[in-house]
Amino acid sequence: MSDDALVIEVENAAVLLDPDRRDLSEALGMLNSPGSDFLVISRENEPEVFIQAFRHGQEDWQVEYRGGSADRHFQAEENQPRHRTERLLWGWMSADPTWRESISWIKLDFSDEPDEESEDEPDRPAGTLRLVRIAREAHCRTSTIGTYRGGQFLVDVVSPPTSGGQVVLLHLFDTQGDHTESRLHPAADPGEAEAVLRSVLAGLDGAQFGDIRIHPFSVEVEGRTWGLLDMTALRQHEAYELEPQQLGFHAPWDGLYDT
Repeated sequence: MSDDALVIEVENAAVLLDPDRRDLSEALGMLNSPGSDFLVISRENEPEVFIQAFRHGQEDWQVEYRGGSADRHFQAEENQPRHRTERLLWGWMSADPTWRESISWIKLDFSDEPDEESEDEPDRPAGTLRLVRIAREAHCRTSTIGTYRGGQFLVDVVSPPTSGGQVVLLHLFDTQGDHTESRLHPAADPGEAEAVLRSVLAGLDGAQFGDIRIHPFSVEVEGRTWGLLDMTALRQHEAYELEPQQLGFHAPWDGLYDT
């Protein structure tokens, strides 16, 4: 790690130069309201070397770090409590050679994401699929997504037109973003759907809320195609839509959706 000065950038809050341990603790304390959920710690002249934390809850933090390039980007296998998050961040900041060893990490695959420095993204070979990021947003349609010991998950409550009620929809993916299974759990009304949703989440071993990165996929349900569908031909630009929720994803591929 170089001797460049450290910088902490807190979303919608502050930039701290040459921070110490107390500054780090104060920066984490700034992440306590909607719209101020993450911070990034980097070195001034090394934009591809950083560590970051996203607050999903008071004791529910997602930690990632990058070691110089997209193929050296890792995410903590499980979300962490506040005190452990601070310890991980400080270990990185202080160049402790053992800072990564206390938890397990997953290597993230950004190979299908566009080069942000290029105005025109080159065409991908036929048959290849983008790895689409879906950002976890509390109190939105993507609030119940994340990782579990088997890979990644997406849970939602939907209302199929022929069901006469609601359905709790669970999609499962492996760590590389490939779809592995979908399950439907019918519910008679919103109250029952909420209870079923909680039960489904409880059944996922080690479930932690957070962003997911998945490949487009499709499943047939009641004569309709659901999943993350490629809408490029219809939209006349690269775009994907999560059905039946009708959530659209497109450049700049920040994980946020349009309806």
